[in-house]
Amino acid sequence: MRGLGSLLVLQVVLVFLFAGEPCPAQSAPSDAVDSKSSQLPDPVQEGVRRPIPNRPSYHLDRSEENWSFLQDSSLRTDFWDPIKYFQLGREGWYLSLGGEFRPMYEFNKNYNWGEGPQDDNGLYLNRLIGSADFRFGSHARVFFELKSGLEFGRNGGPRPSIDEDKLDLSQLFVDVPLSKERLPLVIRVGRQELNYGDGSLLAIRELNVRREFDGVKLLFRPEGWSVDAFAMRPVCSAPH
Repeated sequence: MRGLGSLLVLQVVLVFLFAGEPCPAQSAPSDAVDSKSSQLPDPVQEGVRRPIPNRPSYHLDRSEENWSFLQDSSLRTDFWDPIKYFQLGREGWYLSLGGEFRPMYEFNKNYNWGEGPQDDNGLYLNRLIGSADFRFGSHARVFFELKSGLEFGRNGGPRPSIDEDKLDLSQLFVDVPLSKERLPLVIRVGRQELNYGDGSLLAIRELNVRREFDGVKLLFRPEGWSVDAFAMRPVCSAPH
């Protein structure tokens, strides 16, 4: 193999999340925390405001977040809380907005061990994501997300399915509860992200262009358990 020189990769990443402070890129979602968020105790007791326990964290996949506890206006203490809960008329019906802007400069020396196009100037990447989460109480849910990934200055052009997808549908699915009692079961139909375990088999793939899947998923959430069954097809990003 030619060009087995030293490999130097320098990446400078600046992340600005419209929904709040960023969490680690590979942090695992905590369904147990989110599922209890709507049952949080009143933080104001005897005239003393206490920290909100079990406040849900921001997730890499925005669809995993649950902001229903903000129905209580006294719990809206974060700067971004006003856009996380818009009342939609009926009790328990609300809209939650989220998003991300991520610019990144990337420089590679001896890229791909010296094979293929090389670049001494580096390249610039940016990614925009915007989402809207419509919750209709315990009846249904619609989650919608758009993405845009752009690449500038790479010798040889953007890498397929990794660097650039100018404007595309990232997620659009509908949740319908099939059972709401002791054995809660929900069916999810549409385009969605999958991220399990360490992300080696099914993952969002945290690159400039993330990976989505089209299909159907069953979410089974008995107490203390999280069971998913799904039939999916990966989405292929077509060049624009």
